Amino acid sequence: MHLLLDQTTSKAIFYMKLIQLIWSIIFLLSLIAAARPLFISKSSPENNLQTLPSWPQYWLGQHLQPVDFEIDEQRFYQAFPGKAAAFTDGNRRIIFRWITRPSRKVHPVRHCLSAQGFSIEKESVIFDKFEHPWRRLQATKKQKTFVVLEQIQDGEGKFFTDVSAWFWNGILGKSKGPWLNRIIFEPVSD
Repeated sequence: MHLLLDQTTSKAIFYMKLIQLIWSIIFLLSLIAAARPLFISKSSPENNLQTLPSWPQYWLGQHLQPVDFEIDEQRFYQAFPGKAAAFTDGNRRIIFRWITRPSRKVHPVRHCLSAQGFSIEKESVIFDKFEHPWRRLQATKKQKTFVVLEQIQDGEGKFFTDVSAWFWNGILGKSKGPWLNRIIFEPVSD
């Protein structure tokens, strides 16, 4: 009986230590994953703003005219990991943002609009005539309604409609930059 108790105790101790080891490994891997963004070089070639492509001059066959950002947008883009510009084709407002590294400074347009007092509804993913995905939503404030489209395209042609998915794919090296974020605001006529 004593020998059986010793064997059972030995097995229990072995399994407890194995479980501790597994949890320690999981914890260590989690720390490494969480700390990885802190070690991405801000001076690496992918973060060089001079190497980013220029802005398009046409969008869907329409000539684009540059427009200024509002004061709060200008402040935001001073610390942005890349560069941004706004344009109009005479009807729509189009924002292009070249992103040089994964950053929490890049967040879904719906968050910005909600913070500015817009009500957000009818959110979905749609595909354009080229079969590229877009996040689509409707934003309304003070009787003005816009259809807003957003997507991120990586340096290899992969598209993201979810900013969090883009961020983690970038952090984990599954998506390479620079990334082009496109945001389109189209007014809805009454």
